[in-house]
Amino acid sequence: MKKQPIMTKMKILEASSNVRKYWSCEFFINLVSKYEKPILGSIDSEVAPQIKQKPNSLNEVLELHGMTSNPRAIQSKEEFEIRRRVEEILTHEAPSIKQQTSLHKIFWYRIWFFLVLQGVLKKDGFIEHYASWRRNGGSGYFEVLFFFESQAAYQKSIPIDVFLLGGIPSKEEIEAKIELAEPLIARPLIKNKNKRSLEKIVGRKNLEDIVTSIDKAVASGKIAGLVKAVERNSRHKYSGNRNELYRDIVKHIGLQTKESMFVRAVSDFVETMAK
Repeated sequence: MKKQPIMTKMKILEASSNVRKYWSCEFFINLVSKYEKPILGSIDSEVAPQIKQKPNSLNEVLELHGMTSNPRAIQSKEEFEIRRRVEEILTHEAPSIKQQTSLHKIFWYRIWFFLVLQGVLKKDGFIEHYASWRRNGGSGYFEVLFFFESQAAYQKSIPIDVFLLGGIPSKEEIEAKIELAEPLIARPLIKNKNKRSLEKIVGRKNLEDIVTSIDKAVASGKIAGLVKAVERNSRHKYSGNRNELYRDIVKHIGLQTKESMFVRAVSDFVETMAK
């Protein structure tokens, strides 16, 4: 079988990394080792040819002929060392991540950043790749939403920059379902031209208090069954009815607005699943 040229492999790898939403552990390790540029002269090529005895292996023959000073040979040695160190850290810090484990790329960017801070990887490769993703596919996302199956409809939201600083993700985070979302403030309210303005119905102060309480409730993750909206112009979802949501918000967040006002306004922001 004819081997693909090295540069062709790199181009395929980079193109795939821009398309994929989920990366396997093996793919991630190949990607970061590719971004580690070899430092020419980091391996001392002036040592060794002075050895006089007859070489006993192919490796010794290559070393005697100065093959280790070849840029590709240096790169191969560095790539091997990078792979070894990354695999070692993942085995120790995140044993639940196996070679075949597939995670959303935002997890791998978090791990990549951790490895940069640990001095295992250089920052240039991370900045180049992450910045490229943010400019293109990731430009509209500001939060990472976690959905934990182990706790009924439990959800938490983390700003994306805070998420990246979190170090090696926990087993609970790895096993959770995640989505990337815009912040609530970036989503315009759904306009309903067939109704009078909500502000006129419930009052401006009440409406502001209701919106603020919903924002806090969604961000806190304290209310079971309340799931944050992901798509633009969509509403949050709640597994109960409007009255139950009101009582949960009063209990966990606090709200002075009367229940009757809340029930009238909440449907524009939250889709309740029960009547």
